[in-house]
Amino acid sequence: MRRGMIAAVALAGAACGGGSNSNSNPNPNPSPTSPATVSGNINGQAFGAQDAVSNVLTAGPNSVALILVTNVASACAKVSASQVPRNGKVILILAGALSAASVSAPAAPGSYRVFTAAVINSQTGNVAQAVYQSVDGTCFPNGDLEATGGTVTFTRIDTSGQAGTFDLTFSDGSHATGTFTANKCTALTTNLTGTCT
Repeated sequence: MRRGMIAAVALAGAACGGGSNSNSNPNPNPSPTSPATVSGNINGQAFGAQDAVSNVLTAGPNSVALILVTNVASACAKVSASQVPRNGKVILILAGALSAASVSAPAAPGSYRVFTAAVINSQTGNVAQAVYQSVDGTCFPNGDLEATGGTVTFTRIDTSGQAGTFDLTFSDGSHATGTFTANKCTALTTNLTGTCT
């Protein structure tokens, strides 16, 4: 049901952080044509966004959108090959429309308010969760920062993916805004692990 799906989504974020986090050559100055941008430091560091990918995860009648913004180029290829790049960073955004009984992935453009895992199950309507994760030069996780508030706005949703903007405040007080044009990546799931590259 709804609560079970939200719990699964939260776990998906934790799994993705160690498995698809990243970039062996982070670029703090991405190309203007980059499919993602991130402004503002998170955990005291610039993000250097280079790519964004998305997928819709389903469990029975429930579904949720998973957006991955990363400092890795060709993120879907790396996820598909089960590679974890060194010194990687990722923002994971999870969004859905909650009712009393179910959760549904976004079907049309709109805004989604960000909640923490501790309170999201008591909400209804358009909701989102977000987490920042990074790994070091040996692909060891540096720890997670949960978003404590903000908004995610979808401007395009279709069979090829999603596009939109975000404005997030994290548990350490960091604040970041950004954009994503996230092509669909069917390899992006709740169980991402891989070889450190």
